[in-house]
Amino acid sequence: MPDPLLSLDSITRSVDPVPPALVRSSTGGRGDAAWVRVAGRLDLAAVPQLVRTLRQAQLKARLVVLDLRELQLMDSSGVHVIVNASIRARRLGGRLVLLHVP
Repeated sequence: MPDPLLSLDSITRSVDPVPPALVRSSTGGRGDAAWVRVAGRLDLAAVPQLVRTLRQAQLKARLVVLDLRELQLMDSSGVHVIVNASIRARRLGGRLVLLHVP
């Protein structure tokens, strides 16, 4: 009888210690600035949520602050979203500012 601890399923199954991204947004009372906080893992799975959140924030405020202090991991898709958001901000006459980049 095969040892269940050495089965292919148990070897390929892994626990990711970094949680998926949590994206939160808030806008100041006058709409002059919006804060977007990202926590956990910013990868391909979390990109759509960040894209939506940044676009909404950029429509509400000229200055969008992206706080990455709780970010634990970011892949190239996350970098791509941030670069595109910065370009979009400039085209709209606004700014994207990054805080606490790990």
